[in-house]
Amino acid sequence: MPGLGQPGAPGPFSLADPGRAGQVLRDAAFAQIAAEQVARPMPMGSSADDVLAVMRGTAMAQVLMTGLDPGTAGQAWAAVKAALQAHAGPGGITLAGTAWLVTARRAG
Repeated sequence: MPGLGQPGAPGPFSLADPGRAGQVLRDAAFAQIAAEQVARPMPMGSSADDVLAVMRGTAMAQVLMTGLDPGTAGQAWAAVKAALQAHAGPGGITLAGTAWLVTARRAG
């Protein structure tokens, strides 16, 4: 796996820690900060091929696949497709999603 950056540095997971998100808000003069973990179904696309097409175009995918020979990359994408197909239903591909719902009020 590639490095995802130092804790607190800019990047796709920079606010994954609710404590870090709270500190950013405190630094911006917010108060009454709360973080609640929310789990919801996450519709991804109409089919595994549809989701795979989007995933292949992401910056994260480019980083993950950099330097792989075509055969290895093909095997990796086939494994991703198989994993996605395991989540297929009548409405398409749906994954379990979890996020932080962070609320705050402007101090003062």
